[in-house]
Amino acid sequence: MFVRRLCLALAAAALLMPPDAAHANGLNLSWDACGAAGVANKQFSCNTNTGYDYLVLSAKFAPRSLFTTAVPVIADLEFAAATSTMPSWWQLSGPGGCRAGALSSQPFAAFDYGSCDRLDTGLANFTWATTSLTPERRRLTVTTRPEMGLELLDDTPREFIVCVLRISHGSACGGCTTPVCIVFNSLQVLRDMPPHPLHVYVTNPFERNFVTWRGGAGGMASCPAATPVHNSTWGSLKSLYR
Repeated sequence: MFVRRLCLALAAAALLMPPDAAHANGLNLSWDACGAAGVANKQFSCNTNTGYDYLVLSAKFAPRSLFTTAVPVIADLEFAAATSTMPSWWQLSGPGGCRAGALSSQPFAAFDYGSCDRLDTGLANFTWATTSLTPERRRLTVTTRPEMGLELLDDTPREFIVCVLRISHGSACGGCTTPVCIVFNSLQVLRDMPPHPLHVYVTNPFERNFVTWRGGAGGMASCPAATPVHNSTWGSLKSLYR
């Protein structure tokens, strides 16, 4: 009897999940290309103020043929430096940031980022946060501005490029040589179609959900654990586009 009730409870819980929650495969984060085609560590020598580095956010999941309208996306990342405070070179946005404007979203058509499919999510907005974080950490929330829709004819799980972040080398700010770890914590793909505004929610790694800058935090080969992120709401996303 207990087993039967447990099975019924699990089945009921599955029905209440967002459509793709049970089918999500995981997150990838790489330099220069999506997933396994990219590299895990960026060893920039910090000897020039020209050029850019490209951080590619991707995720593998089953689309379930529902991307027929605009596809709003929320991605949460965390940056952790090997020093006691975040160096000014990584203050990439926000009031008073030494490198405000050094972070932007890169149009997919400009470069080839590997064989992943692409979500046409348009330009991105960035929000930086330090609340509840230690001084060497920063949290970045990337929200895309919906553009045209994407219609898929089958439900085959595939890896999608979510966003490409472009980081400029140009700066007189210190701290470029400081090792930094960047973790892709979560992805939310939303739909303005009740009753399931949350279409995809992914938090687990697929191949690798982190990258390093000059070896990563503390010069270690792997990143430290990132702080769990809070779910954003569909209402908070819509407020960005009013």
